[in-house]
Amino acid sequence: MKKFFLSLLFVATGCLGYADRVYYTADDVTVFPNPERGFTEEHNKVVTVEKPYILKGNENWFNAVEGGERANMRLIVLLYDFKRFKDVELPEEILNAIDTDMQVLRDKGFKCVLRFAYTESESDIVDATPDWVEKHLHQLKPHLESNADVIYVLEAGFVGVWGEWYYSQNYGNETQHLNENRRRVIDTLLTTMPKDRFVLFRYPM
Repeated sequence: MKKFFLSLLFVATGCLGYADRVYYTADDVTVFPNPERGFTEEHNKVVTVEKPYILKGNENWFNAVEGGERANMRLIVLLYDFKRFKDVELPEEILNAIDTDMQVLRDKGFKCVLRFAYTESESDIVDATPDWVEKHLHQLKPHLESNADVIYVLEAGFVGVWGEWYYSQNYGNETQHLNENRRRVIDTLLTTMPKDRFVLFRYPM
């Protein structure tokens, strides 16, 4: 049976009649940019309705890509700080700005390591409650899906200062041990992201 199957496979593939062959020459010398590897720079901002963008208006940062200091860079870390929206829905201006920033990445040939947070200071550990995180992720879901092509990975975020899962009012400061509120955020994150994109957790335990 095995011999018969192999012969049949050979005949079937042999009948496809490929007209052209493409030959590649091995090249282990040329350095080329990879959109999902390499060094990054972080850009973060407390976004507001009046100033909702991180990348739009900051396109000059990409000017050093061609032949410059970022010639082989294709990853950027984006941290959106929702400090002004801890207990209200995200305005359309913010959601649309995220789409606009993602288009900048697309136009420049970049992808991002994406994170969201609610506070950027150890003197302010007031993050959003699990209920509000879930509401915000529900709002973000279609935008994460439509921009999955330029999102390399989503860092868990949302919890604690800088979204680093520490110094938190609503999720506890024990040495990163899981509790019910943290688990709620994890479960929501995993159901929010497209299946072909990963979520990074800073302290998996």
